[in-house]
Amino acid sequence: MLVYGVLLGLAGSSAAALGYILHLEHVGWAAGAALLVMRPVRTQLVLRSIGRAASVLIGAFAAAAFAVLAPTPLVLALVVGFVMGALAATTASRWYIAPGFTTFIALTLIIHANTGVSAAERFWERTLETLLGVGLALLFGAVVPAIIAWMRKSRGRFGPIDAEVHEPSIAWVRLHPVCVALRRRRRPEGEVDRVAREVDEFEQ
Repeated sequence: MLVYGVLLGLAGSSAAALGYILHLEHVGWAAGAALLVMRPVRTQLVLRSIGRAASVLIGAFAAAAFAVLAPTPLVLALVVGFVMGALAATTASRWYIAPGFTTFIALTLIIHANTGVSAAERFWERTLETLLGVGLALLFGAVVPAIIAWMRKSRGRFGPIDAEVHEPSIAWVRLHPVCVALRRRRRPEGEVDRVAREVDEFEQ
């Protein structure tokens, strides 16, 4: 998991660096998106990336549309309270929908604070910065590991470390008792990797 940790740090730091370079008002939005969607398993990474992008898009659109209605402070408080309740009720959901609620709450309160920025600008700010973070997570979580694995494999040095880079989930599955038993019997690493992939597919 060392490789995954390094890539996770690169994704978050790259998002923060780009935020400062581009003078973004909320640097943490891109960095947070990158760190929150990154996972060592590629399938989970893709699903969380899609889920966060869609949730934030819907939440930002809802907040912008709500701002156009110019709600009174009482209506604003009631709606925000209702959304917070919905957020608390869905935190355990298997679907990654929490960012939609948090986006609505954050943008609604920011727009209501009369910062001088229109609702449309806040919508695009939140959406584009989230997509930036998600894109960096996919870059460092899927594209870069695939490139590194291809380069190492082409050099004929595809071993245990390469398997971790090529398919991060295998790094965890290789700790499965079946894989540990194979290594104790001094079975070839290629056979261990094959069994690890079969165990990973079965447990998914």
